[in-house]
Amino acid sequence: MTAAAAATLTKDAAMRRDRPVVILGANEDEHVQVVRRALLERDAPVVVIDFSKEFTTVDLQEGETLNGIPLNLGGIAVCWNRYKRAEVPATHSDRVRQEYVAAVEWLGLHQNLAQLLTMRAVPFVNNLEATQFFGSKFTQLMAARALGLTVPSTLVSNDRRDLIRFLSVHAQAIMKPIKIRRILNTEDHDRSLFFLTKTLTLEEVQESADDAIFAIPLLVQERIEKQHEYRVVVVGDELFCFRIDSQARPETALDWRLGEHLPIYELIEPPDDVRAACKALQSKLGLVTGVYDFARNREGDLVFFECNPAGQWLQPALRCGAEIGHAFAKLLIDTARAS
Repeated sequence: MTAAAAATLTKDAAMRRDRPVVILGANEDEHVQVVRRALLERDAPVVVIDFSKEFTTVDLQEGETLNGIPLNLGGIAVCWNRYKRAEVPATHSDRVRQEYVAAVEWLGLHQNLAQLLTMRAVPFVNNLEATQFFGSKFTQLMAARALGLTVPSTLVSNDRRDLIRFLSVHAQAIMKPIKIRRILNTEDHDRSLFFLTKTLTLEEVQESADDAIFAIPLLVQERIEKQHEYRVVVVGDELFCFRIDSQARPETALDWRLGEHLPIYELIEPPDDVRAACKALQSKLGLVTGVYDFARNREGDLVFFECNPAGQWLQPALRCGAEIGHAFAKLLIDTARAS
């Protein structure tokens, strides 16, 4: 064994003994479960900080600890941020309001803790500042356009006149949520409301009462006529590209997530333009990992939709046998080694 190899083993052993990988996320999140198992298979210590479901103590006195783990002096090897924002409740009973307030407070704890860990030079996957800034749909679209990528024409407004002007030019249009993806029914999760992509027509805007459609800003885009779509999961230097045959089924033609459990995925070698776009966006957005959504339009051009720094990848990975959990484990351990 070379001296360099021996030094690497010594450093890895020290990490295994003293410096855990910390996951800020939910134990019930299957993505967390998959990556945690992959880390344990590599004999790497891992701690999941499941806010609101388990006891959590941040001691800000001298010595600063998170559930007994030192926050300074290299106490944490690396942190993977999988925590999700608080969801809006569908009902307004006292109990549900209390649950929502509690969820918002736990989110506040997470944000403060993440900033403290960043200040203590704990490496994050992804970088906290990049995640917060480029998690915005607006900044992503502008960054993609600056790189020369094709993006859908986009308008955000609750002004009937501006929406009518946009829809007069783009007769085929869709609308998406800006922030909220689900209104949670805590008493019956099956009755929770999901906000996915839906069509929007000029007639709907012209005929709708003001309070029915204009109470909130609408993110409206031209509808892209697709051949197929891509979901690309970038984990460090590894790309997992899933070709999604969304146009083969009416229920997935507009938003393939409505059929995410169906056999619509194929794991493929990334086309050259997809690989180049992901590489350029990763650099522009300052991300280490990201889940990218593209479509191939009828003319054969690649169209960028969005990137979620902590997006979902489990369903296509399970369908296609992609070892994304192991790629995340390797990335976290490699990041810890370099820190």
